[in-house]
Amino acid sequence: MNAQSTSSEVPLPYPTQYVVQPGDTMFKIAQQVGVSLAALEAANPQIKNFNVIWPGMTIRLPLTAHQQKVNAILATAVSLIGTPYQWGGDQPQTGFDCSGFVAYVYAQNGIILPRTSHDQATVGTPVAIRDLAPGDLIFLADTYPNAWPNHVTHVGIYAGNGSMIESTSVANRGVVLVRNIFQSSYYMSHYWGARRVIP
Repeated sequence: MNAQSTSSEVPLPYPTQYVVQPGDTMFKIAQQVGVSLAALEAANPQIKNFNVIWPGMTIRLPLTAHQQKVNAILATAVSLIGTPYQWGGDQPQTGFDCSGFVAYVYAQNGIILPRTSHDQATVGTPVAIRDLAPGDLIFLADTYPNAWPNHVTHVGIYAGNGSMIESTSVANRGVVLVRNIFQSSYYMSHYWGARRVIP
């Protein structure tokens, strides 16, 4: 992915389907996707004989409640890519600022967060940058002139593979977009931390 993009082609972090490849068995697929054979078979009651699968066949993948919630949150965030930036905005019709965007996306999926990025940085549990997972919140500090030192001023949603979905006022004339934060020296120099708020 480019350092900055308005593309909505952000893959969901937890696939819901698997296409059978030559040589696959249900056991092999279960091992590959990291689920138990029993869970994989239970997710596919349409298959009458689990010993008979063929290349090109689609297998449903079982997801945990957490994985389903992460997928739903990121699907909501992706659907808003391109929405204009608006200081103080917290609705798609009016546009979003960074924390309004995050609060809206999570509220649409049953998770109520504080309204400001500074307050959002106080909820959930801290996550080390090496342990970032899709759905975590990423916070930056001191992103505008005269900000208090080490004061959280920006937030986005981690989408995996170094990418964050955010509403920003400076890029592409201000829209919700996808950015690879690890390829941005500015973002890395202002990185404050991350929090996990999805149960």
